[in-house]
Amino acid sequence: MTSPARPSTDRVEPFPLVATLDALERWQGEPTRERLAALRTRLDGVLATVGAGGLVLEVSAPPLATLEIGAGTLAVIPPESGRGHLAVFSLGSHEGHHALGRLYLDAPEAAVEPIVRGLEVVVDAAWSRAEVHGRAKRLAALEAATRAVAAELDIDRVLGVIVDRVRELVGARFAALGIADGRGRIERFITSGISPEGRAAIGAVPSGHGLLGLTISGGQTVNAQDIGEHPARYGFPPNHPVMTSFLGAPVMVKGRSVGNLYLSDKPICEPFNVDVERLVEMFAVHASIAIDNAPPPRPGAANGGRRGAGAHRQGPPRWDHPGHLRRRPVARGRPGAGRGGRWPPRGGRQG
Repeated sequence: MTSPARPSTDRVEPFPLVATLDALERWQGEPTRERLAALRTRLDGVLATVGAGGLVLEVSAPPLATLEIGAGTLAVIPPESGRGHLAVFSLGSHEGHHALGRLYLDAPEAAVEPIVRGLEVVVDAAWSRAEVHGRAKRLAALEAATRAVAAELDIDRVLGVIVDRVRELVGARFAALGIADGRGRIERFITSGISPEGRAAIGAVPSGHGLLGLTISGGQTVNAQDIGEHPARYGFPPNHPVMTSFLGAPVMVKGRSVGNLYLSDKPICEPFNVDVERLVEMFAVHASIAIDNAPPPRPGAANGGRRGAGAHRQGPPRWDHPGHLRRRPVARGRPGAGRGGRWPPRGGRQG
């Protein structure tokens, strides 16, 4: 292992690891080029302090954003095939439960241990803080869903809160909650992440085939990193947005599956991990409670309505008998895109 000249610095940072942690968290909060350059400067300071030549740091530890950055003599990151002369080290959490990334080093032997230990502490600290922050957000979102159910709000609002919160919390592009009839065909569909106009362009609600149907009929969580490669895939109708990953949890009422809550597409193509699975399952339980506790239809409530933006609003359905459910889906769009707009089902099928 060679040891080229150290990167030049005007002064040695007295606390390089603290400064590096701060720079890493700043970049995680806002991943701009300027903040990436600031992080590289801090890594240069670490190299100068321990007498190392260069490094390539890879971070792959959700909820942290994926990162690959070079510093010192490796500021221009070499391809994998050109790293044979570098020492490589795995970075892990202090609890030993999580792999956080890898570190490639061009450094003398005496500099290896301090830099590996130091940067492992930095990445672990950033990951731990992000985990704590994420757990706090999850608890707050669950609390909001619980309050909505406990307050006996309109069933549309309750389920809308659940769908919106779980999508925003996970950072998925799309989320939806579907309720099926006794034959497994979806009759009620609430979406988040797509505008009412986008929903109208798609057409009818999903037919309950494919991964949606598998989640409902199987009564188990389905996690597919690539929808197109899953054996249960069914395809999308015209005008449907492209979706790659899928995570769906069944909505169970009185021991039977009556629908599902699903998410699609995390940022930067990340898979849905076990923690996200558990979170979605918890929100699905809240949806089950809301559905099971929904009041019966009001006496004399209309049994239908004309299609269009001014469609007549029906009374709350009997959710404990999903086969009786005949309500139009609600399209909940992105912020500023007409959230909560009504969408009249028309056109072809989807699944």
